[in-house]
Amino acid sequence: MLSRENLWGIGLMLIGAALAVFVGKALGVVCGVVGLALIVWAQFHEDGTPSVVPVRYGSAPTSPRQINGVWCKADGTPFSMEEVLRAKHMLGYQGLLVANDGDPAYEIYVLSGKIGDSTPTFENKIQRLTKNDGEGFFPINIKLAGGGGLLGGLSEEMRTKNIATLPITICYRSGKRRRYKTTCKIARDVSAIHGLSIEDVHHGRDWFGFLRIRAKDNHSQ
Repeated sequence: MLSRENLWGIGLMLIGAALAVFVGKALGVVCGVVGLALIVWAQFHEDGTPSVVPVRYGSAPTSPRQINGVWCKADGTPFSMEEVLRAKHMLGYQGLLVANDGDPAYEIYVLSGKIGDSTPTFENKIQRLTKNDGEGFFPINIKLAGGGGLLGGLSEEMRTKNIATLPITICYRSGKRRRYKTTCKIARDVSAIHGLSIEDVHHGRDWFGFLRIRAKDNHSQ
């Protein structure tokens, strides 16, 4: 969703276009310039910028543990049934672990490039992640061209398809609904755990994030 300032700016530009056609070109140009200036101001007047960064590729956090056959949190408190099912779903999976170095981030999800004819998908969508929340986890599911899938096995799949790096985009927004993205690459690395490391990390605004979300939602319907 666009911020209020962006909506006002777009509205003024549309009004300016209409005024230029039906009233006068000068008045329309002035209105359009004011709208454009408002949009530019909104983009650079940042307040509360999140910064979600990849930590590593690996196994899910193993803080859940069994005490006398009961799944418990790190402090020994038993999980609820819903939390138990979620923990069992996550334990043993491999995927991307991220952390937020900035202000609270919202609606975080991960997009991936392809591995030859295989399609990696990072499942999960984190609604809110702060500095104090620790690491967020996105388990990977690799859909094979011939059908079926793999829960993990990214390093082996990349080796088999002779892929050195896999481009990743972490998408999220701020509390003011400004869109951001962090791009990086998961690279084959024999010295790293699971044979993969993170490199080439860049963070910035996601100017066309609203288009990506719309395409993603249409694809999921």
